Amino acid sequence: MTTGYVAVVGAGSTSIPGPPAIPTVEDLVRGTFYLAGGLHKAIAPTADDVLVRPGHAPMNARALRQHMKVVRAVVVLLHDIAPEARISLLLGGAPGSGVIAPDGLEAALRRLADEKDLASIQLQVLNLAREEVETI
Repeated sequence: MTTGYVAVVGAGSTSIPGPPAIPTVEDLVRGTFYLAGGLHKAIAPTADDVLVRPGHAPMNARALRQHMKVVRAVVVLLHDIAPEARISLLLGGAPGSGVIAPDGLEAALRRLADEKDLASIQLQVLNLAREEVETI
């Protein structure tokens, strides 16, 4: 486990003439991890499994769409660091924990896992309420 960091990323490059470039969500995610010292410090390039726990706060539809863009960017970054790793998106909580995923999160994560351009990534969604938690 590594120490957590908070990093704030600006709205675009101002080093060239004209208005700043509008960064993508992936640019912002990569920049945030870069300013925090790099995600590569926590994930070995030879990792077999990487577990990601997307946020579970209640979200409206717009916030959920934005959240999926961030989760997607994190998955792509993790794949760049550990290209052979199976990346699992953890959902909910273990039976009896009382932790449940907000409405729409499971379906959104499953749609993300099914995206054709992510086919090379071994991406799976694991609902902790239904999976074997000990195995995970």
